[in-house]
Amino acid sequence: MAEIVAAALASHAPLITGKPEIARPEQRERLYAGFHEMRRRLAAARPDLLVMFVNDHLQNFPYSNLPAFCIGVVDAYDAYWIMDHRLVVDGEWENLNQLLLDEQSIAACWAWEIFYYGMKIAGTIHNELRLDAPGTPGSAPGVVASAPSPPPEQPEDAPPYDVVGRRRLYMEAVRVPDERVQISGNESFRRTRITRTRAELEACGRQVAEEALEMTSPGLVVYPSPSVANCAPCPYREPCIAVNMGTDEQAILEANYRNRGPEEIVEGRLGGVTWSMNRGARPPKFGP
Repeated sequence: MAEIVAAALASHAPLITGKPEIARPEQRERLYAGFHEMRRRLAAARPDLLVMFVNDHLQNFPYSNLPAFCIGVVDAYDAYWIMDHRLVVDGEWENLNQLLLDEQSIAACWAWEIFYYGMKIAGTIHNELRLDAPGTPGSAPGVVASAPSPPPEQPEDAPPYDVVGRRRLYMEAVRVPDERVQISGNESFRRTRITRTRAELEACGRQVAEEALEMTSPGLVVYPSPSVANCAPCPYREPCIAVNMGTDEQAILEANYRNRGPEEIVEGRLGGVTWSMNRGARPPKFGP
């Protein structure tokens, strides 16, 4: 059973760390002194996990895409990871080779770095929960799963966190773990951490570009692929059926459809802006 060892509240205005120089020096120093005291108390409590509740302030999500909550994951070295949560309903854990070659996870790492200029993704963390394992609902009564593997100790070379002048969203990792794969857990839960290389992400970007060029090529040949999944929601079923039957579909198109003209670009939707909404200026590059 988890135990809450400490709790703390703090002001969360974006300019606290974004533009500290605009505040009165004495006010700023009092605030930072409070942050340092909070850090001292948290360190004394020795928590295994920090859970922080923060307001997004429309920094990452516009009104057209506003989730109820979003979980960001960062390790002791300020390295960022893409999370993948899976339920294992009936069977064994996912094959490790499948996780290593998972195109969706690799593409998420590549896309996140494109969307958030300056941020580097260290890799992917795959959490798997077995519903048929001992100690989970539906398993044999009275059988309790063993405790999960303990979390690793705080690395000795992990940097001391200093809030002054640091923007969490664009932190640069002190280092990325050297291990390609790290697995922990028990018979009910497994966590697989995979460090992704620059070569993997660059290859993914090239593949996405090649597929995009092919999809938008005027010479692209599209073959019919009717199926229940594809055809049920399609508004062009009637003329499509006419084409398959060899009858004249043009009359159906002229009677029931109209040319909507050039596409109207709507701000906030895909293609509407070149930089995401409500995020401010592009952050500076790291390093010299």
